[in-house]
Amino acid sequence: MGLGNPGPRYNLTRHNLGFLLLDALQGSSAAFTPFVWRHDCRAEISFGRLEEKTVFLVKPQTFMNLSGAAVQAVVESGLCSAVPERMIVVHDDLDLALGRIKLKKSGGDGGHNGLKSIIESLGRADFVRLRLGIGSALRRRDTIDYVLSDFSEEELPLLSEVLKQGVHALRLMLTDGVEQAMNQVNRRAAG
Repeated sequence: MGLGNPGPRYNLTRHNLGFLLLDALQGSSAAFTPFVWRHDCRAEISFGRLEEKTVFLVKPQTFMNLSGAAVQAVVESGLCSAVPERMIVVHDDLDLALGRIKLKKSGGDGGHNGLKSIIESLGRADFVRLRLGIGSALRRRDTIDYVLSDFSEEELPLLSEVLKQGVHALRLMLTDGVEQAMNQVNRRAAG
């Protein structure tokens, strides 16, 4: 589940890092179908084989603060075997510096409205998160403008590297499992 906001206005905003990573993952393998709009799930969904597993990529089309409605619809649809303990939610994170990524097995919402919506809709928080740093030293009142701002020209090379690392982290989880991936990704993030 990659979090973001639908529509061209938000394509390259910091809050759309979850969408951008799923696009990068899909582009890294010819095994994926193009995204298909699913009205019943309120999401764009793609699926394919990756690292010998069937993987569904879901981009909620409900806007960030209502992500939970789409995630719940996907879980309840039976379309894929999406259950919280098998989900990986990819999202931007203000608590990590731009360029940092980190895996987390479960936890609270950390002030992220998309995660808050998912936790409220599912009634549980035991899903894996791939946190992609967009950190800022800005004061709290500037947060909305910051997360909805586009990446600058100077940040684009770093964004490209983050997407490459994120694709690697997702593939690592599929091949080696979450624990092993956490050990490698989080150790690198701390270094």
